[in-house]
Order: sequence, then structure tokens, then C-alpha cells
Amino acid sequence: MYSPLFSTYSQGENRVTSTIIAVLERLPFVIVEQILTSMIDQSDMRLLTFKNQPKVGDANSIPDAKISSSFSYWIETKTARDALGINQITNHLSTIDLENKKIQSSVQFLLILTPDDEKPMCLNNYEDTRVSWHSFEDLVLFIKKEILNPYDDNVSGLFIREQDRALLMELINFLVKEKLTDLYENKVQVIAAKTAWPDYKKLNEFHTGYSGYICQPNRNFQPAKYLAFYEGGVVHKIIPKVIYSIDEIIINQDGIKNKFDDTDFGNNFSAGRETLKNILNSLLEKIINLNENAEARSWWVDESLKLMLLSDRESELTIHLQNDITNNLKSNTGRTIPLTYGQPRYFEFDELQNAQTTLDLVSS
Repeated sequence: MYSPLFSTYSQGENRVTSTIIAVLERLPFVIVEQILTSMIDQSDMRLLTFKNQPKVGDANSIPDAKISSSFSYWIETKTARDALGINQITNHLSTIDLENKKIQSSVQFLLILTPDDEKPMCLNNYEDTRVSWHSFEDLVLFIKKEILNPYDDNVSGLFIREQDRALLMELINFLVKEKLTDLYENKVQVIAAKTAWPDYKKLNEFHTGYSGYICQPNRNFQPAKYLAFYEGGVVHKIIPKVIYSIDEIIINQDGIKNKFDDTDFGNNFSAGRETLKNILNSLLEKIINLNENAEARSWWVDESLKLMLLSDRESELTIHLQNDITNNLKSNTGRTIPLTYGQPRYFEFDELQNAQTTLDLVSS
């Protein structure tokens, strides 16, 4: 029976580890092998071997074939930087030695995953070859570059089924959302914003420092630190920070009250639950005023929606590029095509900063 894909552990390290294991458990072994051997820097190692007509010494019989494996990977994760200690590693290796006395395994490795940018100092002079460290970012980059590349550029030479691709993307998104990799810090989500850009300006400073983006409830986005608006043939140079996201809420007094009846709601809002409640009440007041002037969208009121709280145009959290990025993408027939249709696109911040046109952006 598979482990649950969505971990129920509340403790961060256990939640992260169980999620990684649940994804690996569902993947074909050949993909798991690629990931594990790369994480111990021995990508040419085979964990499962196949041999025809295996001969064993002076044995009188030769079976037709043999499939063999003998390995153990032990995993330790840390979700905080500089949290790894040498005593824990030593104790883990003692546990491995004890296990190996009971069940002999020809290959034993202790894989350590942490969010640190560089190898933890306690490992710098550690000489046990069974110990291998990588950052979560290393893991994400390997999966993206070596496994999830387009089929014709796939470095590993593997054919990746769509369900496996989706699983690996969910794992990446999970690690990014847990802020275990710096990829989140530089990611910008670009949305088609025919109505969202005017709405962002209408909602500007509905509460000091805040604006917003509103769309259909439970819309699934990749984690991104910033939101950019593609509208009128340009990516606008004003790029607000995503401060907080609420997957589903009804913006009226009952809807806000119902949200806060859940004692867990808003606990992860950096400024606190009461501040979040004040912000949402300010948004309700702003929408009521816009509605009276026929400027609000009808579905904003008394309907379920997704709300992303953004930094306003004047906020120090909002990034201002030097210029708008002009769309110059063309189809094979020479027709202008948009940068994005209904689904958002994602870019690194540096890519937007260095682009003059959308062709620059997609070519970077």
C-alpha cells in the first residue's frame, strides 16, 4: 500500500520527508534510480542489475537469468538553515551499522537534504563516503533539467509519462511552497490581465500598502513571489509582490466572519490575524464603494473567489522595471500572438529585468 501522497505530519521535517517518499514510491524505478544516484554523485551506479545466464563459481547449474539488488538509502532532512549537527550524523551511521549486522546490504548511503546554499560546515572534513549532502535546490534543479526536459532534450534519455511528470512537478511546487529552495524568491507569475490590470489600479491602496488580484476560487498557481500583468500588448513594468493568498473566500461580512471562525485561518499571515481581518474588511468597504459607482465586478460581491493580496503601486515591496516589455511574438504565418492566454507563465525576475520584448523573455 502506498504512503499518503499528502502528508498529515504537522512537524516540518517529517512532512517534507514523507512527501518526498510518497512521490518516489509512485514513480517508475528507473526514474527513482536516476534521482537517488545523482544525489550521491554516482550517476553511473546501477541499483538494479539484470544478467542473462549468470554463472556462479563452480556451480553445476546456470539459471536462465538473474535480477538482483542490494542497497539502502537513508534520508535525513532539515527544513531550517544551519540546523545540521555532526552528532546526529554519527548516530545515524551507528544505526545503519546496527541494521547492516542484521540485514547485509552491499550499498549503504545516508542522503542529507537541507535548504543551505552551501555544504554545512560540519560536513567539510567529514570523510565517511556513505554520507552525501545536497540542497533541496539541487534536487529541484536535477529534476527540472535532467528528468523533466522536453522529450527531445531529455538528458537522461528517459520517456516520462504525463502522470510521472505531474507528480514531479507537484513535488517541486511543494518544496518551493515550503520555501526550501530559492527558486521561489526569484519567480514571477505573468497573467493575462485584460481586466486584472485595471482592477489592480482600482483596488490600489484599499488598505495602506495593499492592492489585490481576484479570480475564480481555488485556481491552482505555482508558488511565485511576484505577479506581473500582461495587458494591451505589454507586460507592465509595475510588478507587485504577492503578500498573501486566500484560495477561497466570500467578500462580505458573513464570508469574512466564517473564515475567521476557523482558528487556523490566517495564522501564517506575517502581520497577524487581526491585521488580516482589518485588511479584508477594508477590501469589503472598497468593493462596496466601487459597486455603488458601478466600477466593481458583479461577481466580487457575495460570490466565492480567490484573493491574492498584493503590494500597491507605491509600496517599497513593488518592483518597477525601467520599461514595459513589448509583445513581439509571431506565429509561423506572421500573425501576432499573445505572451499568455488563460494560463499564467512563469519567469525568473532577472529574465524580466533584462528583457525589452517578449521575444527576449521567452528566449532567455
